[in-house]
Amino acid sequence: MRQEPRALAQTLTFTPAQRQIILDTYANGASEEEFAALLEIASARNLDPRLRQVWFVRRWDSQRRREVWACQVSIDGLRAIAERTGLYDGQDETEFEHDAQGNLVSARATVYRRDWSRPCSVRVYLDEFVQRTKEGKPTQFWAKSPRMMLAKCAETAALRKAFSEVLSGLSVPEDVQDEAPAVAQVADRRTARKAPPKAIAQEPDHDVVTGEVVEEPAPSLASDAPPLVDQIAAAMHEADSIDLLRKVGARIKASPDLTEADVQHLRSIYTTRQREVRQP
Repeated sequence: MRQEPRALAQTLTFTPAQRQIILDTYANGASEEEFAALLEIASARNLDPRLRQVWFVRRWDSQRRREVWACQVSIDGLRAIAERTGLYDGQDETEFEHDAQGNLVSARATVYRRDWSRPCSVRVYLDEFVQRTKEGKPTQFWAKSPRMMLAKCAETAALRKAFSEVLSGLSVPEDVQDEAPAVAQVADRRTARKAPPKAIAQEPDHDVVTGEVVEEPAPSLASDAPPLVDQIAAAMHEADSIDLLRKVGARIKASPDLTEADVQHLRSIYTTRQREVRQP
């Protein structure tokens, strides 16, 4: 007899004080409407931002030409949802495929459900999921731990396939392509026909948070690209290491044309990106 999935635990509710803490810590800079939508998704899925099961990030939307808030779920959050159905029956160790030169090609994850006679296996390919910088190189964690990152993508795909009724529409950082590079590429195409890009400030720079001197020059931002605040925001989203993020963040303090609202907005992005870049 086919076993029906158990109803998820009741929707999470937060006190006003808890909501404010979550807003200040995990969605600083979001409007009341944006935050309400984000928290509604977390609550409906019974995921707690305070446990790092879900977090809120700002990403550049190339079609809307502005940043938008989005929910991202950790692999632990997906596992928690699957387990709450009462049907999750574990998984096999991830299997990897390499080419003749020993380079990683793909990963396969296999997930089991108690009410299915056959397991659910999904294979994902590195070239379809690896996240890259504007220069085309793998981002920090994909360069350092490609098997771990691809394994998360494979497990995410297998869990979604096996538990589509409760996991559809949820994404994890490993299988989301950041849209920020699109802004930089537009700027590059514009400046290729004009004068070379002009840096916003003279070196040396200082880290916006620690005040520490940044020895190497930060990436130049195009003078005729989108507004300065958008350029810095896009460059932060591109930064795939703490050092590069600090160099871009130093431009906030060094740019007198930014309004107070711009500075607060960029500091919020800086804080969020620090957590994302450090997330293994």
